[in-house]
Amino acid sequence: MKIFIAIAALMLLDVKAKACDEIQAFNYDSSCYSDQLTIIEYDVKEGDTLTDIANRFHVSVQNIMEWNDIENEDLILAGQTLRVR
Repeated sequence: MKIFIAIAALMLLDVKAKACDEIQAFNYDSSCYSDQLTIIEYDVKEGDTLTDIANRFHVSVQNIMEWNDIENEDLILAGQTLRVR
C-alpha cells in the first residue's frame, strides 16, 4: 500500500510539472514555480529598453517598473541595476 501511495504522489507531481510547463509556454505563471524563483538583477546596457529586458526575462514591463520604483519606462540608464525577477 505504501508503494502505491508513493507512486501516486510521484505521478501527481509529474502531472503538475507538465501542466506548469504548458502554462509557461503560453503565459508566464509564477505560481507554478514560486518555490524556484529567486531575485535576479540585470545591469542595463546602452540601448536597452524595458521592453527588451522584460522580454529577455519573461516578465512584464509593469512588473519591472514596480520592483524598481520606476515611474517612466523611458528613463532607464546604462549601468543602472534593475531587479528583473
